[in-house]
Amino acid sequence: MKTCRGFQVSYFGNISRKGINNPYIKKLWQDDQFYAKSVGNRANALSKEQVTKIRALASDGHDVAAIGKQLCISNLKRLSNIITGKTYRRM
Repeated sequence: MKTCRGFQVSYFGNISRKGINNPYIKKLWQDDQFYAKSVGNRANALSKEQVTKIRALASDGHDVAAIGKQLCISNLKRLSNIITGKTYRRM
């Protein structure tokens, strides 16, 4: 019996789950409300209203530096990623 248990530990202990999707978590992340709640709970996350305002200002022709100054956000790369849809894509 010990050899069987040892085999299971050595065999299953070496198998990586990297790249294997969890269907429950995948379904949760497809829900926009869960996504917004999860992203919004981070300490440094922007709210949906802030993201909408950033994108609206960008579509009105404001440059990234002006948007950052107006909204008191110093990380211009972060603003650029929001505008291009690299981050906060679903908000």
